[in-house]
Amino acid sequence: MIKNIVILGSNNKFGCSIISFFKNYPNVYSIYGLTYDSKRNNIDEFIEQVNTFNCKRIYVNNKIDAEYIESKVNAKIFVGYENFINFIKSTDIDQVVSTLSGIISVKKILSVIHEFKDLTLLNTSPLLYSGNIIPKEAISKGIKLDIVSYPAYSIAQFKNNRNILDIRKINLFTTFKKKKLLPTYDYDNLLDYIKAYNSTNNIRILNDLFLCSYLYNIDPNNFDFFYQDKKLISIILKFKEGGSIIYSANKNLISIYNYYFLRNLNVTIKDTDDFDCDKLSFKVEKIDLSKEKYLSLGLSALKKGGSLPILFYITTELFIELLYNNRILKNVELYTVLKKILDDPTLYKKYPDLSSIYAFENKINDILINNYCKKL
Repeated sequence: MIKNIVILGSNNKFGCSIISFFKNYPNVYSIYGLTYDSKRNNIDEFIEQVNTFNCKRIYVNNKIDAEYIESKVNAKIFVGYENFINFIKSTDIDQVVSTLSGIISVKKILSVIHEFKDLTLLNTSPLLYSGNIIPKEAISKGIKLDIVSYPAYSIAQFKNNRNILDIRKINLFTTFKKKKLLPTYDYDNLLDYIKAYNSTNNIRILNDLFLCSYLYNIDPNNFDFFYQDKKLISIILKFKEGGSIIYSANKNLISIYNYYFLRNLNVTIKDTDDFDCDKLSFKVEKIDLSKEKYLSLGLSALKKGGSLPILFYITTELFIELLYNNRILKNVELYTVLKKILDDPTLYKKYPDLSSIYAFENKINDILINNYCKKL
Protein backbone atom coordinates (compact mmCIF):
# COMPACT_ATOMS: atom_id res chain seq x y z
CA MET A 1 0.00 0.00 0.00
CA ILE A 2 1.37 3.41 -0.99
CA LYS A 3 1.85 5.79 1.93
CA ASN A 4 0.76 9.44 1.58
CA ILE A 5 3.44 11.82 2.83
CA VAL A 6 3.37 15.55 3.56
CA ILE A 7 6.73 17.32 3.68
CA LEU A 8 6.97 20.56 5.65
CA GLY A 9 9.63 22.91 4.24
CA SER A 10 10.29 20.95 1.06
CA ASN A 11 12.19 23.89 -0.45
CA ASN A 12 14.94 24.05 2.19
CA LYS A 13 18.18 22.05 2.28
CA PHE A 14 16.77 19.01 4.10
CA GLY A 15 13.54 19.24 2.13
CA CYS A 16 15.29 19.10 -1.24
CA SER A 17 17.35 16.09 -0.14
CA ILE A 18 14.32 14.09 1.02
CA ILE A 19 12.42 15.05 -2.15
CA SER A 20 15.29 13.63 -4.22
CA PHE A 21 15.15 10.46 -2.14
CA PHE A 22 11.39 9.91 -2.54
CA LYS A 23 11.64 10.35 -6.32
CA ASN A 24 13.20 6.86 -6.46
CA TYR A 25 10.30 5.13 -4.69
CA PRO A 26 7.00 6.14 -6.34
CA ASN A 27 5.51 2.70 -5.62
CA VAL A 28 6.16 3.04 -1.89
CA TYR A 29 5.51 6.71 -1.09
CA SER A 30 3.23 9.33 -2.61
CA ILE A 31 3.98 13.01 -1.91
CA TYR A 32 0.49 14.19 -1.04
CA GLY A 33 1.39 17.71 0.12
CA LEU A 34 4.29 20.16 0.35
CA THR A 35 4.88 23.48 2.08
CA TYR A 36 6.85 26.47 0.84
CA ASP A 37 7.95 27.73 4.19
CA SER A 38 11.67 28.26 4.41
CA LYS A 39 13.78 31.38 4.03
CA ARG A 40 15.28 30.10 0.76
CA ASN A 41 14.08 32.08 -2.22
CA ASN A 42 13.61 29.17 -4.63
CA ILE A 43 9.95 29.40 -5.50
CA ASP A 44 10.37 27.98 -9.01
CA GLU A 45 12.11 24.91 -7.59
CA PHE A 46 9.16 24.43 -5.24
CA ILE A 47 6.73 24.70 -8.16
CA GLU A 48 8.71 21.99 -9.96
CA GLN A 49 8.44 19.78 -6.86
CA VAL A 50 4.65 20.22 -6.74
CA ASN A 51 4.21 19.41 -10.44
CA THR A 52 6.66 16.48 -10.40
CA PHE A 53 4.72 14.71 -7.66
CA ASN A 54 1.28 15.96 -8.72
CA CYS A 55 0.63 17.08 -5.14
CA LYS A 56 -2.96 17.34 -3.98
CA ARG A 57 -2.42 20.26 -1.60
CA ILE A 58 0.25 22.81 -0.71
CA TYR A 59 0.77 25.37 2.02
CA VAL A 60 2.39 28.78 1.50
CA ASN A 61 3.24 31.30 4.21
CA ASN A 62 2.26 34.52 2.42
CA LYS A 63 -0.29 35.70 -0.13
CA ILE A 64 2.17 37.15 -2.68
CA ASP A 65 4.04 33.86 -3.07
CA ALA A 66 0.75 31.97 -3.13
CA GLU A 67 -0.60 34.05 -6.04
CA TYR A 68 2.49 33.31 -8.13
CA ILE A 69 2.46 29.59 -7.29
CA GLU A 70 -1.30 29.23 -7.90
CA SER A 71 -0.91 30.28 -11.53
CA LYS A 72 1.57 27.47 -12.17
CA VAL A 73 0.27 24.41 -10.29
CA ASN A 74 -2.86 22.31 -10.09
CA ALA A 75 -3.15 21.83 -6.34
CA LYS A 76 -5.33 23.14 -3.52
CA ILE A 77 -3.47 26.03 -1.83
CA PHE A 78 -3.66 26.99 1.84
CA VAL A 79 -2.22 30.41 2.71
CA GLY A 80 -1.10 31.80 6.08
CA TYR A 81 -0.66 30.17 9.47
CA GLU A 82 -4.38 30.47 10.28
CA ASN A 83 -4.99 27.93 7.48
CA PHE A 84 -2.16 25.55 8.35
CA ILE A 85 -4.38 23.34 10.50
CA ASN A 86 -6.85 22.95 7.62
CA PHE A 87 -3.93 22.02 5.36
CA ILE A 88 -2.83 19.24 7.69
CA LYS A 89 -6.33 17.93 8.60
CA SER A 90 -6.91 15.58 5.66
CA THR A 91 -7.58 11.96 6.63
CA ASP A 92 -5.66 10.91 3.50
CA ILE A 93 -2.36 11.98 5.11
CA ASP A 94 -0.51 8.99 6.58
CA GLN A 95 2.70 10.65 7.78
CA VAL A 96 4.18 14.13 8.08
CA VAL A 97 7.90 14.71 7.54
CA SER A 98 9.17 18.05 8.88
CA THR A 99 12.41 19.71 7.79
CA LEU A 100 11.51 22.99 9.50
CA SER A 101 13.93 24.76 11.84
CA GLY A 102 13.78 27.41 14.53
CA ILE A 103 11.24 28.33 17.14
CA ILE A 104 8.78 29.56 14.50
CA SER A 105 8.30 25.95 13.40
CA VAL A 106 7.31 24.61 16.82
CA LYS A 107 3.66 25.72 16.53
CA LYS A 108 3.28 23.94 13.20
CA ILE A 109 4.84 20.76 14.56
CA LEU A 110 2.50 20.85 17.55
CA SER A 111 -0.45 21.38 15.17
CA VAL A 112 0.55 18.19 13.36
CA ILE A 113 0.68 16.27 16.65
CA HIS A 114 -2.71 17.66 17.75
CA GLU A 115 -4.20 16.35 14.50
CA PHE A 116 -2.92 12.88 15.50
CA LYS A 117 -0.52 12.55 12.54
CA ASP A 118 2.60 10.39 12.84
CA LEU A 119 5.58 12.71 12.60
CA THR A 120 9.19 12.40 11.47
CA LEU A 121 11.60 15.26 12.18
CA LEU A 122 14.56 15.69 9.83
CA ASN A 123 15.71 18.77 11.71
CA THR A 124 16.18 18.80 15.48
CA SER A 125 16.21 22.57 15.90
CA PRO A 126 12.54 22.74 17.04
CA LEU A 127 13.23 20.15 19.75
CA LEU A 128 16.24 22.05 21.02
CA TYR A 129 14.31 25.32 21.04
CA SER A 130 11.31 23.91 22.92
CA GLY A 131 12.79 21.39 25.34
CA ASN A 132 10.56 18.40 26.05
CA ILE A 133 7.32 20.10 24.93
CA ILE A 134 7.17 18.23 21.59
CA PRO A 135 8.01 14.73 22.98
CA LYS A 136 5.48 15.19 25.81
CA GLU A 137 2.73 16.21 23.40
CA ALA A 138 3.53 13.28 21.10
CA ILE A 139 3.26 10.84 24.03
CA SER A 140 0.01 12.40 25.25
CA LYS A 141 -1.59 12.09 21.79
CA GLY A 142 -0.24 8.59 21.20
CA ILE A 143 1.39 9.43 17.87
CA LYS A 144 4.65 8.02 16.56
CA LEU A 145 7.47 10.58 16.76
CA ASP A 146 10.79 9.76 15.11
CA ILE A 147 13.90 11.88 14.68
CA VAL A 148 15.98 11.13 11.59
CA SER A 149 18.77 13.56 10.84
CA TYR A 150 22.54 13.46 10.96
CA PRO A 151 23.68 10.29 12.76
CA ALA A 152 24.11 11.78 16.23
CA TYR A 153 20.40 12.54 16.19
CA SER A 154 19.03 9.39 14.60
CA ILE A 155 18.75 7.47 17.87
CA ALA A 156 14.95 7.27 17.90
CA GLN A 157 14.96 4.75 15.05
CA PHE A 158 16.61 2.19 17.35
CA LYS A 159 13.93 2.30 20.04
CA ASN A 160 11.49 -0.06 18.33
CA ASN A 161 9.41 -1.50 21.17
CA ARG A 162 11.87 -0.88 23.97
CA ASN A 163 10.64 0.91 27.04
CA ILE A 164 12.54 4.20 27.10
CA LEU A 165 13.22 3.71 30.80
CA ASP A 166 15.49 0.80 29.89
CA ILE A 167 18.20 3.18 28.77
CA ARG A 168 20.67 3.65 31.60
CA LYS A 169 23.72 5.25 30.00
CA ILE A 170 24.49 7.48 27.06
CA ASN A 171 28.05 8.03 25.88
CA LEU A 172 28.53 11.00 23.57
CA PHE A 173 31.57 11.33 21.32
CA THR A 174 33.48 14.09 19.61
CA THR A 175 36.72 13.91 17.64
CA PHE A 176 40.07 14.89 19.12
CA LYS A 177 40.82 18.53 18.51
CA LYS A 178 43.85 20.75 18.75
CA LYS A 179 43.44 23.23 21.54
CA LYS A 180 44.05 26.75 20.35
CA LEU A 181 42.73 30.23 20.86
CA LEU A 182 40.26 31.53 18.32
CA PRO A 183 40.55 35.31 18.07
CA THR A 184 37.43 36.74 16.51
CA TYR A 185 37.43 36.40 12.71
CA ASP A 186 40.95 34.95 12.60
CA TYR A 187 40.11 33.09 9.41
CA ASP A 188 40.07 34.19 5.79
CA ASN A 189 36.82 32.30 5.35
CA LEU A 190 34.23 33.16 8.00
CA LEU A 191 32.43 29.85 7.50
CA ASP A 192 35.66 28.02 8.39
CA TYR A 193 35.89 30.17 11.49
CA ILE A 194 32.33 29.27 12.56
CA LYS A 195 33.05 25.55 12.08
CA ALA A 196 36.22 25.82 14.18
CA TYR A 197 34.31 27.84 16.78
CA ASN A 198 31.62 25.15 17.06
CA SER A 199 34.22 22.41 17.34
CA THR A 200 36.42 24.12 19.89
CA ASN A 201 33.44 24.91 22.11
CA ASN A 202 31.91 21.41 21.78
CA ILE A 203 28.63 22.96 20.66
CA ARG A 204 27.56 19.91 18.65
CA ILE A 205 28.02 17.53 21.56
CA LEU A 206 26.03 19.90 23.77
CA ASN A 207 23.15 19.71 21.31
CA ASP A 208 23.38 15.90 21.52
CA LEU A 209 23.24 16.16 25.29
CA PHE A 210 20.07 18.25 25.35
CA LEU A 211 18.36 16.23 22.62
CA CYS A 212 18.95 12.86 24.29
CA SER A 213 17.68 14.26 27.57
CA TYR A 214 14.47 15.60 26.01
CA LEU A 215 13.75 12.43 24.06
CA TYR A 216 14.49 9.85 26.72
CA ASN A 217 14.23 11.76 30.01
CA ILE A 218 17.72 10.62 31.00
CA ASP A 219 19.19 11.68 34.34
CA PRO A 220 22.05 14.13 33.55
CA ASN A 221 24.36 12.04 35.75
CA ASN A 222 24.00 9.16 33.25
CA PHE A 223 25.93 10.92 30.48
CA ASP A 224 29.61 10.34 29.70
CA PHE A 225 31.69 12.23 27.14
CA PHE A 226 34.61 10.95 25.07
CA TYR A 227 37.12 12.08 22.48
CA GLN A 228 37.98 9.74 19.62
CA ASP A 229 40.74 9.86 17.02
CA LYS A 230 38.49 8.89 14.07
CA LYS A 231 34.99 9.93 13.22
CA LEU A 232 33.69 6.38 13.37
CA ILE A 233 30.86 6.68 15.85
CA SER A 234 28.76 9.50 17.16
CA ILE A 235 26.74 7.88 19.91
CA ILE A 236 26.41 4.73 22.01
CA LEU A 237 23.14 3.89 23.76
CA LYS A 238 23.33 1.44 26.64
CA PHE A 239 20.37 -0.54 27.92
CA LYS A 240 19.71 -2.19 31.26
CA GLU A 241 19.34 -5.56 29.64
CA GLY A 242 22.89 -5.34 28.34
CA GLY A 243 22.77 -4.26 24.71
CA SER A 244 24.67 -1.33 23.30
CA ILE A 245 24.26 0.41 19.97
CA ILE A 246 27.18 1.90 18.08
CA TYR A 247 26.18 4.13 15.20
CA SER A 248 28.63 4.99 12.44
CA ALA A 249 28.94 8.74 12.00
CA ASN A 250 30.25 8.71 8.46
CA LYS A 251 26.92 7.77 6.91
CA ASN A 252 25.42 10.39 4.60
CA LEU A 253 21.81 11.55 4.72
CA ILE A 254 20.70 9.23 1.94
CA SER A 255 22.04 6.25 3.90
CA ILE A 256 20.07 7.39 6.92
CA TYR A 257 16.92 7.80 4.83
CA ASN A 258 17.45 4.32 3.42
CA TYR A 259 17.54 2.83 6.89
CA TYR A 260 14.59 4.76 8.26
CA PHE A 261 12.24 4.70 5.29
CA LEU A 262 13.35 1.40 3.70
CA ARG A 263 15.00 -0.42 6.63
CA ASN A 264 18.08 -1.54 4.67
CA LEU A 265 20.99 0.28 6.28
CA ASN A 266 23.58 -1.91 7.99
CA VAL A 267 23.96 -0.84 11.63
CA THR A 268 26.53 -2.31 13.99
CA ILE A 269 25.06 -3.69 17.22
CA LYS A 270 27.45 -4.42 20.08
CA ASP A 271 26.10 -7.13 22.38
CA THR A 272 28.22 -6.23 25.37
CA ASP A 273 27.04 -5.28 28.83
CA ASP A 274 29.61 -2.58 29.41
CA PHE A 275 31.29 -0.11 27.12
CA ASP A 276 34.73 -1.55 26.34
CA CYS A 277 37.09 0.86 24.55
CA ASP A 278 39.50 -1.98 23.78
CA LYS A 279 36.95 -3.66 21.53
CA LEU A 280 36.60 -0.59 19.34
CA SER A 281 38.94 0.10 16.44
CA PHE A 282 39.94 3.61 17.40
CA LYS A 283 41.51 5.50 20.24
CA VAL A 284 39.12 6.84 22.86
CA GLU A 285 39.79 9.21 25.73
CA LYS A 286 37.31 10.34 28.35
CA ILE A 287 36.73 14.09 28.40
CA ASP A 288 37.88 15.89 31.53
CA LEU A 289 34.92 18.16 32.27
CA SER A 290 37.05 20.37 34.52
CA LYS A 291 38.91 21.46 31.36
CA GLU A 292 35.78 21.91 29.21
CA LYS A 293 33.97 24.99 30.46
CA TYR A 294 31.27 25.08 27.77
CA LEU A 295 30.44 21.41 28.18
CA SER A 296 30.41 21.76 31.97
CA LEU A 297 28.15 24.80 31.75
CA GLY A 298 25.73 22.96 29.47
CA LEU A 299 25.64 19.92 31.73
CA SER A 300 25.08 22.17 34.74
CA ALA A 301 22.16 23.86 32.93
CA LEU A 302 20.62 20.45 32.21
CA LYS A 303 20.99 19.35 35.84
CA LYS A 304 19.29 22.52 37.10
CA GLY A 305 16.57 21.98 34.49
CA GLY A 306 13.59 24.17 33.77
CA SER A 307 14.23 26.74 31.07
CA LEU A 308 18.04 26.73 31.46
CA PRO A 309 18.94 24.21 28.70
CA ILE A 310 16.59 26.06 26.32
CA LEU A 311 18.22 29.39 27.25
CA PHE A 312 21.63 27.83 26.62
CA TYR A 313 20.61 26.71 23.12
CA ILE A 314 18.80 29.93 22.15
CA THR A 315 21.71 32.09 23.31
CA THR A 316 24.24 29.97 21.43
CA GLU A 317 22.20 30.00 18.21
CA LEU A 318 21.59 33.76 18.28
CA PHE A 319 25.22 34.49 19.18
CA ILE A 320 26.59 32.35 16.33
CA GLU A 321 24.18 33.94 13.85
CA LEU A 322 25.36 37.41 14.87
CA LEU A 323 28.96 36.21 14.77
CA TYR A 324 28.44 34.86 11.26
CA ASN A 325 27.05 38.24 10.19
CA ASN A 326 30.11 40.00 11.65
CA ARG A 327 28.05 41.80 14.28
CA ILE A 328 29.71 40.58 17.52
CA LEU A 329 32.34 42.87 19.04
CA LYS A 330 35.88 41.53 19.04
CA ASN A 331 37.00 39.58 22.10
CA VAL A 332 33.45 38.93 23.32
CA GLU A 333 33.36 35.33 24.50
CA LEU A 334 30.25 33.15 24.23
CA TYR A 335 30.94 31.57 27.62
CA THR A 336 30.74 34.96 29.36
CA VAL A 337 27.47 35.76 27.60
CA LEU A 338 25.98 32.35 28.46
CA LYS A 339 26.91 32.68 32.13
CA LYS A 340 25.18 36.04 32.35
CA ILE A 341 22.03 34.76 30.64
CA LEU A 342 21.83 31.59 32.75
CA ASP A 343 22.37 33.55 35.97
CA ASP A 344 19.50 35.94 35.19
CA PRO A 345 16.64 34.93 37.54
CA THR A 346 14.04 36.68 35.37
CA LEU A 347 14.76 34.18 32.59
CA TYR A 348 14.32 31.06 34.69
CA LYS A 349 11.03 29.20 34.51
CA LYS A 350 10.54 25.79 36.10
CA TYR A 351 7.99 24.65 33.51
CA PRO A 352 8.57 26.68 30.33
CA ASP A 353 5.75 26.85 27.80
CA LEU A 354 5.80 27.98 24.19
CA SER A 355 4.83 31.60 24.90
CA SER A 356 7.62 31.95 27.47
CA ILE A 357 10.14 30.51 25.00
CA TYR A 358 9.17 33.12 22.41
CA ALA A 359 9.65 35.79 25.10
CA PHE A 360 13.07 34.32 26.02
CA GLU A 361 14.25 34.54 22.42
CA ASN A 362 13.19 38.18 22.08
CA LYS A 363 14.81 39.21 25.37
CA ILE A 364 18.07 37.36 24.68
CA ASN A 365 18.26 38.88 21.20
CA ASP A 366 17.86 42.35 22.72
CA ILE A 367 20.55 41.63 25.33
CA LEU A 368 23.02 40.49 22.65
CA ILE A 369 22.38 43.42 20.32
CA ASN A 370 22.46 46.06 23.06
CA ASN A 371 25.53 44.74 24.90
CA TYR A 372 27.72 42.68 22.60
CA CYS A 373 27.17 43.90 19.05
CA LYS A 374 28.64 46.55 16.79
CA LYS A 375 26.28 49.45 16.29
CA LEU A 376 24.75 49.63 12.82
